Amino acid sequence: MVVSKKYTDMAPAPILRLHRHGDGYIAFARERDGDDFRPLVSIRASELETWFPAFREDLERDGFVGINADWRLRSVGEHGESYGYPLHSSDRLRYINACYVDIDFYKLNLDLGTVIGRVINLQESGQLPYASMLVRSGQGLWLLWFVHDVESPDLSQRAFPDKLELYSHIQAAIIERLLPLGADMAARDAARYLRIPGSWNTSAEGSVEWWVQGKGDAGYVYTLRDLALRLRAFPVHRHGREIIAHNPAKRRGWVALNARRLRDFNTLRALRGGFSQGCRNNAAKLYAWLLRCNATCNSDVIGLTTNLGRECHPFLSKSEVKDAVQYSKKMQTRRMFDQTISDWLRITATESEILERLPPAGRPRVVPVHAPIASIRQAMDARRAAIQAILAEVGYVPTVRAMAAIIHANHQTVLNDYNSLGIKWGRTTEAQKEKQGKQGSLY
Repeated sequence: MVVSKKYTDMAPAPILRLHRHGDGYIAFARERDGDDFRPLVSIRASELETWFPAFREDLERDGFVGINADWRLRSVGEHGESYGYPLHSSDRLRYINACYVDIDFYKLNLDLGTVIGRVINLQESGQLPYASMLVRSGQGLWLLWFVHDVESPDLSQRAFPDKLELYSHIQAAIIERLLPLGADMAARDAARYLRIPGSWNTSAEGSVEWWVQGKGDAGYVYTLRDLALRLRAFPVHRHGREIIAHNPAKRRGWVALNARRLRDFNTLRALRGGFSQGCRNNAAKLYAWLLRCNATCNSDVIGLTTNLGRECHPFLSKSEVKDAVQYSKKMQTRRMFDQTISDWLRITATESEILERLPPAGRPRVVPVHAPIASIRQAMDARRAAIQAILAEVGYVPTVRAMAAIIHANHQTVLNDYNSLGIKWGRTTEAQKEKQGKQGSLY
């Protein structure tokens, strides 16, 4: 990561680095007590250096600035149209300044250094465009990609309707690639606010820092089309079963395993923007199999696998898609190691860092080492001898769970030992009949 400029002081300069225009309005807001978020003021970019000091004190603690610029004010201030009350919404924007992602890595128990390292690896491998700016907001990390007009590199992109639609596709592609690092799925709208550099984050008890990344002072700047091509930001419509698999609800056993593998597959699919020759057929087979493992009906499996085939480079033919779907039926009842999936998809070490569990391809599979049968038999004989000794000493038969606590074993193991030794205890059929017989003899 090449940081060309680091901003830690509250001043107009870093804000104007983001807002590269003169006639748009820059919205500011502040937060009180962690949950009371209120718009404060909106200042014309050409007047920012003049009027920003008047509102600086209100923004020093939990102060925010709009990422993109507004068209006009909701109401003018005391000095005309230089500033006033903000009208900040996605349908009232004048300029698109940056695409962004909010990474709440702390929710996944990750640390800042690990996340930045993985972001750098993705950038170096070409799977993520170099971010123009990194923002250390307190607990989380923001990445921003500056956007400029096609004809004017020094001017932000005008917020035309078709540009806003492309912007939404880019936002979705960025979030999907960085979900395993804690990307906030809700932070994708064009009217989002960002913490101001040098302001104090009271909830995290730390100061906000902006780091501009690039070889020059301007940092990396892109057009929306360039970003869309680099991210392959075509709209992806997820099936209902895939949405369920991406839901972080609590799951266990095979259900959790299959959901996690489908999440990893979709993340890898987003990182690569489709699968290339060499693993595209394997990808289609695995995708169809994972859909079936996640209870997707056959007709939907065919359609979704066909869509995947159209993303591949080159496209998969109808016969290849059909073969993948047929193969998935044969695989449906089979088990597969994570390492096998990685080998089929040729997962790199960089990609493995982003995925939840899939290892890099080519790593030797760890084969579990089982204890020799002779030692297992010896341990069983010793345990059963200990049970018989305890019974002789106490003079009665403890319950299975009580005996398990005494000899430090599993209660199911003790139950098997009781049955093998022919021991009758309180809950066996023979013991119940004997108890009933004794009770009947009293009358």
